[in-house]
Amino acid sequence: FRKALAGFVGEVPSGWAYTLTTTRDADVSVERFDPAKPNGSQWTLLKRNGRTPTGDESRQYQSFKTAHVPGTVRANFARGDLDLSTVTLVQADQQRPVYRCRFREDLEDPLLNHLEVLFTLDVAGSYFARYELRLTEPYSPVLSVKITALSVTVDFSAPSDDRPALPAASRSIFRGRVLFFKSTGEDLAITYSDFARSGANARR
Repeated sequence: FRKALAGFVGEVPSGWAYTLTTTRDADVSVERFDPAKPNGSQWTLLKRNGRTPTGDESRQYQSFKTAHVPGTVRANFARGDLDLSTVTLVQADQQRPVYRCRFREDLEDPLLNHLEVLFTLDVAGSYFARYELRLTEPYSPVLSVKITALSVTVDFSAPSDDRPALPAASRSIFRGRVLFFKSTGEDLAITYSDFARSGANARR
């Protein structure tokens, strides 16, 4: 577990280009990130609901990405956020045991204190094949909003001689209430593909 944790990176490492396919309800978008391109043009919208995006859609997309989106997809947490004194084995499997861990209580992100993470360890490859964030209790970030269910599952491809373990797919499920009575929710699925080293920071 500690060996896998030492090499754990919950996001795509710097120096990698990749394609994201995002499915949110009935909306599907395909976009490409390339760190070798200048800032402001690293993201490209390739498809929208199975078709080539219109000029207006591409301009709106580029404007939004430039103003609001970081250079690459960020991880939900860093390994330094974990409270390693809470690690427990919850599924004893010789090939893929599962461990549970909580987060440090002194973190600035209050949501993490209401979450736990389950790591699925691939023993042969010494890497985490999956992690799953789960809400342990209902949480209200503000008075009028209550999160009743939240889970984020991320699967990773196995590392090899020429690449580290990289994200392969993720799914986020959210359920909650707004203004005390209106139910809201989201089911978001993302797949990663077409990884290639790109840019000055490309590394193994």
